[in-house]
Amino acid sequence: ETFESITSVNTLPSCMAATGLGGLVTTYLAATTYNRINHTTGGSKFAAFRWGSNDWIYTPGLYLTAGSQYQFSYWYITDGYAGWTNLKATVGTAQTPAAMTTIIGTVANPTNTSYQQYTGTFTPTTSGYYFFGINCVHTTAPWYLSVDDIGVDLVFAPCVPTASNNTPICAGNSFTLTATNAANSPNAIITW
Repeated sequence: ETFESITSVNTLPSCMAATGLGGLVTTYLAATTYNRINHTTGGSKFAAFRWGSNDWIYTPGLYLTAGSQYQFSYWYITDGYAGWTNLKATVGTAQTPAAMTTIIGTVANPTNTSYQQYTGTFTPTTSGYYFFGINCVHTTAPWYLSVDDIGVDLVFAPCVPTASNNTPICAGNSFTLTATNAANSPNAIITW
């Protein structure tokens, strides 16, 4: 999600949600003071958490398959001031703080003044709809922490190649060795 679909300040792309929208969470159409800038190449829109926040930005509901691994990512930048206690990535079954029961990871005390990417993975044990959340907590001094380019990607596990031949193999006869799924496993080592 690049936020490029929004057409006015303090609105969210379709099916996204946020706590404190218009107060402690703001969306912008263009860069502004305190290092509030977008990350999307050629874009101008983004979201930001403000001082005093303990707020959330949620993705739309996504259907995830049990046993598949998903990577959740977003880009973030601060105004450089200390006081952001954590920036937490979570996943849950609804767009509410109480439903965000699985913590994927936390960025502790960010103060970066150039965009950095957070990435973490999640593997559901049950297939169904899930929501990813970003929680930002502020203590005292900072002004703004901006977020852009939120993504959820399916991580493709390499396939296990299987080897076979046209047996029986007899001296003097030709034979064929076959490996399936090899294209999906570029680093696989096959020993005949």
